[in-house]
Amino acid sequence: MSAELYERGLISKEQFARLLSFCVNPGPAFVISAVGVSMLRSKETGIILYVSLIMSSLFIGILSRYFAPADETYISCTANDNSSKNKRAPFEKAVIKSSKSLFSICAWVTAFSCFNEITANLNISDALRSFILCTSEMTNGSMTASECFSVPVVAAVIGFSGFCGHLQLIGEIKKAGMKYKYFLVSRIINSGLSAVICSFILKYFPVAEETFAVGIKPEAGENSGSLFLSVMMLFMAALFLIGDDYRVGRKNTKKFNFY
Repeated sequence: MSAELYERGLISKEQFARLLSFCVNPGPAFVISAVGVSMLRSKETGIILYVSLIMSSLFIGILSRYFAPADETYISCTANDNSSKNKRAPFEKAVIKSSKSLFSICAWVTAFSCFNEITANLNISDALRSFILCTSEMTNGSMTASECFSVPVVAAVIGFSGFCGHLQLIGEIKKAGMKYKYFLVSRIINSGLSAVICSFILKYFPVAEETFAVGIKPEAGENSGSLFLSVMMLFMAALFLIGDDYRVGRKNTKKFNFY
């Protein structure tokens, strides 16, 4: 949404970069229902997690005014507004754009799910395996953290968003003229702040200890642990991502000349 505002010339490059530093958050359905209810067996814990994440993002949003690069560049979209392509029905445009976004997200999630399955079969320490799972993809990371660590650590994992989430936004990060290392730092700060805020809330609004119990892990299916299938799915996801990024990248280069 921030990229669309920038492409339409409604916000500057500086504002776009600031939004990217803190407008990367999971929705309440995931945090409260999936993590809180399903993984931690507590709706109240899910609400505490969600409040912690939102408070952390708001704090980073306030601080971003002091660290964002001073660039008030706006994109001129006068010529694009008169094109016939922009006169499509809003419903048609919404379906096309959402389909492309959904396809990209699903491809990245599939790729990292396969990567995590491969990681589970590597001969490495449990601590290193847990670290990789918690930082690679948010859903599997949250499940791992909920089974092995305390609730503030779960908040930290969700706050980091996983490298899978970072790669989903890499195109927007480039458009904003923002170096990835700064985006990464903002995610690390958000992760730490979320954990601190969550610990503070739990101190004054404690939740029963039994809600922190390890969740029930679903039984593996016949082929769920197949290393060969994981590698093949990872390869297919990579092909889809390369094809999709190449096509969209060429279109954006001609239209907006960001690179």
